[in-house]
Amino acid sequence: SKTVEPLVNFVNDENQNILWLGLSSKNLGELKQSQSIEVQMNLYPVKVGLFSIPVIKITDLITQKFTEFKDLASVDIIAE
Repeated sequence: SKTVEPLVNFVNDENQNILWLGLSSKNLGELKQSQSIEVQMNLYPVKVGLFSIPVIKITDLITQKFTEFKDLASVDIIAE
């Protein structure tokens, strides 16, 4: 079975309306095919409106191949 060692990077950009909080990257350790792991993600809204979740980049440390995930979901930020 295939094994990967994913490194998750939470990418912040000065033009984003939602920012990642906390660690900017996390090594998930070795995972076997079909294995999963839960990762907590914390976001901070800069202003109100409907915005996409910022970019997540996952690099396999074994093969050095990476994938970027953009516009995974939208979040509606409202004022209280």
